[in-house]
Amino acid sequence: MAYTQQHHLVALFKKIGITSERNLENKKILDVGAGSGVFSLLMYKLGATPQNFYACELNPVRFEKLRVLSPSSNNYLGDYCSLQNSNKFDLIFLNAVLTSVVNFEVRAKIIKKCLDELEVDGSLFIFDYYKKGSPLKSDHYRALDISEVMQHTTQGDFCIKKKLRIYLNLRLGKLLSLVHLDFLIPLLTTFRILNTNVGYLVITKKSSGLKHNE
Repeated sequence: MAYTQQHHLVALFKKIGITSERNLENKKILDVGAGSGVFSLLMYKLGATPQNFYACELNPVRFEKLRVLSPSSNNYLGDYCSLQNSNKFDLIFLNAVLTSVVNFEVRAKIIKKCLDELEVDGSLFIFDYYKKGSPLKSDHYRALDISEVMQHTTQGDFCIKKKLRIYLNLRLGKLLSLVHLDFLIPLLTTFRILNTNVGYLVITKKSSGLKHNE
């Protein structure tokens, strides 16, 4: 996932005013479902600092790998919805988390908790497999419907800052990365035959109470 993720994250960060590594230094960041911590390394590369990086992981095996890979970050083992947290975050990430939660009520709790824990002008980034045209459905995975997220933004204090879809087939993207041809990714995403329903949905919390979609 990281081979296309960095390119699109940089583009999305610019959309919300993060234009350099310095802009990320003091941002408080939460990674929900952090896995083994690979995403934290990407964020450090983009300018985030371990002391301001928080990671939550449910699986004990993955959590131990997370502690080894990112020992200086604030790491928590357990169910995110049950985690008692007094922090507010500038950036929250759900990277391919919701598709692995097949219970719609639990999905809703995760989304609501993430939105509740955003600072004003903070943003929630949801990177996942989306339902439209996607065959992803099994006992363990279920593609995400954007409406599941949008229903939590109807109170008027959130805006959809950007819906950026990453359409390039993941295997092709990985291959390009391995042979150092990452620069071709933006061009190849224009060819629908190479696309897949994977992408980012970014929701920003506003203090004005005005809702705006882009």
